[in-house]
Amino acid sequence: MEAVELIVYISAAIILGVLVLGFLVNFNYESIYNGLKDVFFPSGETELPKDLQQLTVYEFGEYVYKCWKSCGYGEMDKVCGTVLVKESRDENGTMITNLNKETLFKPFLKLNWCDSIQCKSCGCGYREDVDMADMVLPHVVELSCDSARNGTLHIKG
Repeated sequence: MEAVELIVYISAAIILGVLVLGFLVNFNYESIYNGLKDVFFPSGETELPKDLQQLTVYEFGEYVYKCWKSCGYGEMDKVCGTVLVKESRDENGTMITNLNKETLFKPFLKLNWCDSIQCKSCGCGYREDVDMADMVLPHVVELSCDSARNGTLHIKG
């Protein structure tokens, strides 16, 4: 048993001595830390899941409407899912690279869906049914309904 204690004390003394000596000679411990971090936690591009649904802006609008309908128009709490919204072109051929409420509700106005899903600030009804921030595309978003806040559809990215 004394041999084990002796080995533990000697090992602790060696480790402490190396740390003190490294401090005195101004050794760069950060480089070792970063090297070990890269080995155990690679910082490469994260791959999207293969089954993640990829939608254009207009397909996403339809997905939002179906989600809102499946929530009972805000009567139920529900998570509709997560999708990737890609850049796409509008009817004039202009590339849509930002997604906001106005962009989302343009087709709703044309399709006369404003009785079902509304956005007062977009000129589509008298309520604010959708809670979302502006997003730069492509963007992964999650849709969920919250009945506690007067029936709100949350689009989080």
